[in-house]
Amino acid sequence: MSKNKLELDILYYDYGFAIEQKQDQLKKELCEENWIALRYVWYYEDTYVVIPEHL
Repeated sequence: MSKNKLELDILYYDYGFAIEQKQDQLKKELCEENWIALRYVWYYEDTYVVIPEHL
């Protein structure tokens, strides 16, 4: 396995939308370059509320 492999916490590729729990500058830049809207969901937020708000 490559040490440079990056993964997003949740990726909705068909919608061009991803969720990342912690901020990561490299992932943010790569998402911007590939037209993926990266949203951050904090541990105290309800994902059933936050995700539909962004879709």
